[in-house]
Amino acid sequence: MTRQLYNCLCLLLIVLTGCFKDKGNYDLHPINELAISSTTPDSIQVNQFDRIKMEVAITQTMPGSDYSYRWTVFPYVNGGSNDTLGFGMAIDTIVKVNPGDYVLLFTATEKKTGISTFKKFFMRVSGIYSEGWIVLEGEGDDQELSLIRPDASVMRNIYQTANGEKLPANGFRVRVLNVYTGIQDIFLICKDGGVSMDYVSFKKQLDYRNWFFSTPDTIAPNNIFYNKLGVAGFLINNGKVHYLPFGSGGTRRYGAPLEGDYVISPHVLPMMNNDFSIFYDTKNQRFLSHTAGKITPLVSPAGSAFDLANVGKTLVYAGESNNDYHNCLFKDNNADKFYVYRLNTAATNMAAEKYDVVDAPEIKDAKLFASSGIYLQIYYAVGNKVYLLDIPAQKARLVYTFPGGTQITAMRLKMAQGLLISYPDNNRTITVGTLENNEGKVYSFSISNTGDFVNNTYTKVYTGFKKVMDLEYKNRK
Repeated sequence: MTRQLYNCLCLLLIVLTGCFKDKGNYDLHPINELAISSTTPDSIQVNQFDRIKMEVAITQTMPGSDYSYRWTVFPYVNGGSNDTLGFGMAIDTIVKVNPGDYVLLFTATEKKTGISTFKKFFMRVSGIYSEGWIVLEGEGDDQELSLIRPDASVMRNIYQTANGEKLPANGFRVRVLNVYTGIQDIFLICKDGGVSMDYVSFKKQLDYRNWFFSTPDTIAPNNIFYNKLGVAGFLINNGKVHYLPFGSGGTRRYGAPLEGDYVISPHVLPMMNNDFSIFYDTKNQRFLSHTAGKITPLVSPAGSAFDLANVGKTLVYAGESNNDYHNCLFKDNNADKFYVYRLNTAATNMAAEKYDVVDAPEIKDAKLFASSGIYLQIYYAVGNKVYLLDIPAQKARLVYTFPGGTQITAMRLKMAQGLLISYPDNNRTITVGTLENNEGKVYSFSISNTGDFVNNTYTKVYTGFKKVMDLEYKNRK
C-alpha cells in the first residue's frame, strides 16, 4: 500500500511541474553579418620574392563590432602548415614561399563572439631561381649571392631576400649537389663554417656545425661533394673525410671522420659506382679510395704510368676529363716542374698516362683551373690572362687577355656532374669573374672545337658585382 501511495505522489508531482510556465527569454536577436570584397581577382599569379600588395573591404549589417584580421597562406593541395603574412585589412609583403599553388586566406574574427568570416584567393607562385650561374660576391662579412638567369637577367642579394639576414662571412665556395631521389642541395663553404640552403627558395636550412651528428673539434671546411649517382656524400673538414650514405634514411648528417693516416686534398674525384670515390692524400702523397665507409690506398699494377701509392709530388689541381679519365696537375716538391697524371677510373690499371708540362707560361702562379670534359686540355688563369694547356702537346697557349689592370678572381667550366643532369652546352661554356676598377664582372665564353674561345672573345658580360669569389651553375630542378 505504501509503495502504491509513493507512485501516485510522483505522478502528481510530474503533472504539476508540467503546468509551470517557462519564463525564460527566448527572443531572437539579429547577428552582425560581414561581406568581404576585394578589387584583387580571386585567382592571382606572382613570382617568388615579388612584393604583393592586397587589401579587402568589409561591410557589416551592424557596424561598430570589434574584429581582428589575419592573412595566411597554405598549400592548395593537401593543406599543411601555413605562413602568416599580415594582420591588417591590407598586406604589403614579399612572397617567400616556394613555387607552387596556394590558398591565400583572409580571416576576420569578431573578438566578442569568436565567430570568423573568410575570403579565399587562389595564388600560383612561379620560381625565379630555377636555373643560372650563382655568383658569390664580396669579401669578409660583406658577401652576398646573386643569380645570372638564362634570360641574362641578374637577381641580386637572393640569400638576404630569402632570409632577411646577411650571408655568413668569409665564404669561398658554392656547391650545387644532386641526390638520386631528386633532392638538390646548395651549400656555401666559409673559412670557419658554412650554411646549407633550400634549392628552390635559398632559405637557410642548417649551419655548418649542424651538418654533423657530432661537431668536429676543429672547424676547417675544405670541400663537399656527392658521388655521380648521388647516393653518397663526402665532406672534407680539416683534411679528414666525413661520409654520408643517403640510402640509410633519417636525418642527413655526417658522422665521425673516417679512420686513417691521411690529409685529403680539396680536389676530389667523385666516381659513378655506388659510394666509390678517389682522394689524394697530401700528407703521404698518394691516392686513396673509398668504399663502404673505409679509406684504403690504391695500388698500381705492373706497367702503370706512375705509382698510385707513392706519387711523391704536390697535387695542384684535379678535374674530370673525357670518358672516365681525370686530369691531375702535379708539381715537384722542390722545383717549378709540372706534370699531368691521367687516371682512367674505369680500368683495372688506373694509372694510365703521364705527361710532362714543358712550356706553360705563368702556370706556377696559377690558382684557378678548369679541366675540359671533352678534350685533353686544362684552362688556367693568371692575372688578366687565360691560358689553355694542351696536355699531349705538353705546352700551353694564351687564349684570352683582359684589359690591363684586370684581375681574374674566379673561373668555372659548365660541366654536368653524373647522370642526374645534362646541359646542351655541356663543356662548351666557361665563365670568368674579374675585378676591374673595383667592380666585379662576370664574362661568359663559348668554347670552339679546338678549345679556343669562339671569335676569340666573350659572348656576354654582366656588371655591377662586388669582387667575384666563386661561380657555380645551378641546374633546373
